[in-house]
Amino acid sequence: MLPLANGDVCEAAPPFSADGTRIVYEGYNGKHRDALFTMNRDGSDRRFVTACQGRGVTSPEASPDGKMLAFTFTCTSRAGSALFVSSANGSQLRQLTRYSMQVGFHEDWSPDSRRIVFITIPNEGTPQAQVNTSTIGADDNGLV
Repeated sequence: MLPLANGDVCEAAPPFSADGTRIVYEGYNGKHRDALFTMNRDGSDRRFVTACQGRGVTSPEASPDGKMLAFTFTCTSRAGSALFVSSANGSQLRQLTRYSMQVGFHEDWSPDSRRIVFITIPNEGTPQAQVNTSTIGADDNGLV
């Protein structure tokens, strides 16, 4: 069992990096910071990747080639959640979908690291809610 770090009250959604040497995870401090971090498999060498104010960065997933992360952001919009990608160290942050798409949690990469599959949940919490599956290129092309 790995201890909490960085003043977090919750650490969640931990996939391995593509090479299996690190764990990517969400760390929430219970107040104003929800962030992605990486750490060695034994919990040492924790590194900040990206953050948002309040709650809302979750579901990190490393690309198979180890170069990128995909994750869901809700922190900059009250209108929904969107799919984002960044380099593995958090730089080159890019938004791939609109917040209004209501991106769900847990996306996954194609084996060649070119596409991301994800779900959307329009009208979540209402009788009109539906779950849809979509794919998009990691380069922001070809939403299907």
